[in-house]
Amino acid sequence: MPRATDLVRGVSRRTPYLPATDAGCEEVATGFRALSEPTRLRILRRLARGEASVGEVVADVGGTQANVSKHLTILLSSDIVDRKRRGGRIPDGGARVPRPTA
Repeated sequence: MPRATDLVRGVSRRTPYLPATDAGCEEVATGFRALSEPTRLRILRRLARGEASVGEVVADVGGTQANVSKHLTILLSSDIVDRKRRGGRIPDGGARVPRPTA
């Protein structure tokens, strides 16, 4: 059985991109929380195909417009998708994953 110190050393060697600061850890955790909901993953999968209106996302993902809008707000606040209104459409942003700044 490996010792706890061996496990810690092994993790640090295999994952060199962990945040270096507490602020960076919070930013990454926020991104993971945003991605932890299946509906949000379905929304990202839809947006990865191209920009869409909220109505088109609702049609593809299911649920209500209010529910999809709530999930989009969480994805927007986590900087996972962009919302630059172009005739009521949400630009493609599904493939972008937030990068820690710290």
